[in-house]
Amino acid sequence: MASRTMHTVPLICLGFTTATSLHFTIFGAALPLIVSELKLDYGFVGYLVGAWIFVAALAPLMFGRVLDKLNPINNVKLILVLASFSSILMAYSHDLITLNVARIIISFLFPFVWPISSKLVALYTSSQRYGYSTAVYNAGSLIGLAMSYVLMALSNYDWRLASLIAGLSSLFYIPILLAVWKFTIQYSPEIRVRASWKVQTGETDDQQALFKAYMRMAILLALAHFCAIYTWHLLLTWLSTFLVGELSFSYTDIAVYFSSITLISCVLEIFAGVYSDRVKRQRGRLLILFLGLLPSGLLLYLSVEYIASPTTALLFISLATLAWRISSPSFWSIINDIIPANYLGRVSYIYVSGAPLSGIASSIITGNIISATGSVRIAVFISSIFTILSPVIYFIAARIGYGLKSRVRFAPTALGQPKPFS
Repeated sequence: MASRTMHTVPLICLGFTTATSLHFTIFGAALPLIVSELKLDYGFVGYLVGAWIFVAALAPLMFGRVLDKLNPINNVKLILVLASFSSILMAYSHDLITLNVARIIISFLFPFVWPISSKLVALYTSSQRYGYSTAVYNAGSLIGLAMSYVLMALSNYDWRLASLIAGLSSLFYIPILLAVWKFTIQYSPEIRVRASWKVQTGETDDQQALFKAYMRMAILLALAHFCAIYTWHLLLTWLSTFLVGELSFSYTDIAVYFSSITLISCVLEIFAGVYSDRVKRQRGRLLILFLGLLPSGLLLYLSVEYIASPTTALLFISLATLAWRISSPSFWSIINDIIPANYLGRVSYIYVSGAPLSGIASSIITGNIISATGSVRIAVFISSIFTILSPVIYFIAARIGYGLKSRVRFAPTALGQPKPFS
């Protein structure tokens, strides 16, 4: 395949994940200001965010199979339009009801972003570059988070203006995306057909047993994802409360900090993704998970247990974030490696359900801890435990998955007109 198409698809997905992450994280960045303006209790906010993420948990179950039957690029357009509307609505919300509607919309959309990106990568890139491709589009989650703080600083701490700019920016991105897709991907002859591994019907002893085995593995992967993403939800929603409320940093300080972290993180993520591609896949994916998540959990623990100064605490949190990001390319590249194409849709939506469930748990637990103690430190300690457990569960699930993969045969899949995974 031509080099340009191999880079274009991950970059299209990067724009998609960055835009949707910006819409999702702008609330967390503005949370101290919103709480102050609407006179909310942090415990109540925890339950509120938990309710929004409960909607996110239901979304794949209700509409996952419907979206899976559509062309993924059409899903990208639909989600970007609705996500933009949610941020614009948030900008004009002057009561809790309107704010709730805006956040429910983006919460409903967000769980589909990574499965759709993963599907685009599986359809239009080489399996030998899954780690690199995943690292590129996965960087959008941190870029979106950094942009939310940058917008807060540039808007002079006006969270409504920041939310409005976020909403309008995605609308400008959509025509750019469509133009690039039309002239680089849609009419490119070299990506019309490629080999994609899938279970060949009738070629295994027991298709029913194999299907059940993949579903059990999907649940185990969802548990690993739950533990890993718990920390990310803590960063998305509550980091501003910790940095602004407890450590007394300004939004300008945080914007500079996150911009620096994002730049370093993107380089490390892509390096980790390329490394996992070059090493024997099972070993490479799992090695990246352990090298990222175990140090991240330890650094989170140190950040709350041995805080000598705000600067020291910020240093530990920065290192924990960087370590966590190193592992993130394997979250989805390992799925592309071990799941056949005709199971990828169902397994992906079970797998991604671990993220909103961890968000519900993180929001309720953290909100009540802050309400009861006035501090987020205990919540960070709990997060460190989940982070350390995650790679162990991934290891168990991956060993099962690679074992199942050795039992199936390979079949070519035509990808000029992407077909739904059934």
